[in-house]
Amino acid sequence: MASWRVHVICPDMAKAKEFKEAKDNFKALYAEAGTKLTFEFSESNEKGADEMVKRAEALTFKATKEKFVDPLDSLETGADFW
Repeated sequence: MASWRVHVICPDMAKAKEFKEAKDNFKALYAEAGTKLTFEFSESNEKGADEMVKRAEALTFKATKEKFVDPLDSLETGADFW
């Protein structure tokens, strides 16, 4: 299943914490690594991903959106782990 991922790079830890804990942002948080935050939206919610990019860029943060397809979900045959 595909999803939209938005990667936001904040200038410092305090601004990263403030951005990720904002009411409109915290539910979409997927991962964080210091000042780099990743948010995830369902494939049908591209508008939400676009709005996240706009909010981040309005604060002069660097933000990018990508369509992510999980490699295991995209296999046409079953994955054999054993």
